[in-house]
Amino acid sequence: MLVVGFGFYLILSDQKRGQAQCEEIGINLVKLLNGQDQIGQMNTIVEHSRELVYLSRQAVLAASGSNVPAYATLADNLLTEATDSSLLVEKERRNQIDIAVANCRDNVTTLYKAKDQSGYRILPWFFEDQLSIQQVQLGSINGNISNIGGSPAIKDLHKFDLEHHYLETAGNLYYGNIDAKLPEPDAKLHFYLSALPARVENTTSPARLANLEAFTPTALIFDDASPDFSKPIQLPEAVQVTGSMHIVTDNKGSKLDIPASSVATAPGASDSP
Repeated sequence: MLVVGFGFYLILSDQKRGQAQCEEIGINLVKLLNGQDQIGQMNTIVEHSRELVYLSRQAVLAASGSNVPAYATLADNLLTEATDSSLLVEKERRNQIDIAVANCRDNVTTLYKAKDQSGYRILPWFFEDQLSIQQVQLGSINGNISNIGGSPAIKDLHKFDLEHHYLETAGNLYYGNIDAKLPEPDAKLHFYLSALPARVENTTSPARLANLEAFTPTALIFDDASPDFSKPIQLPEAVQVTGSMHIVTDNKGSKLDIPASSVATAPGASDSP
């Protein structure tokens, strides 16, 4: 009975150790996602680009009724520049997604290859392996909005955003993981705003663990059973790491896999909305 009891104790200890390792990996990965406020800064640039296109369009409409050809030409040029700039912003946003995925994959692949394949023999009949990473998914936390506030000074745009449910009314912040399209004829442009906790009272939300149920996956970036991976549309703010501890429990080689899974969310925005 003592031997059986001690065996259960070792299994529970391994489960806790595997879970702790899984959580540590998750925290380290989300620091790669927004450790330098990459998501917050990208959201800010996207929102400013969106406002610039909207105001440039309004200038074109105003100039068309001014009967001054020079004003109309200048307004058209400014709109073209604003539109071209928004395309460059979107290109850079996608580049940031590529960087985030590559950094996380490199980190996970290094850990996977560095795993001690020999493991540890605790007792003659009890052999434990290192945590084996099976899957890593990027995504977001349910209910999180963005770190970017609306601009009440641009009344027509503010009204449009409220009517299209881009803005939440309580804190005047844009919802997270939306494509805040503009009215026609600029609706073809994309303005993706990612979910990220906003800075509150000079306090930035730290990287932290979250409940598994609160996680919404958007891209599988690592699978130990397949070389394939995907990329998210939005800049991801959270990571789910899934793995297992492999234990040999007798001299016949009987194996026991103890699963471990964790969700971590990235640090919040460094600047106030």
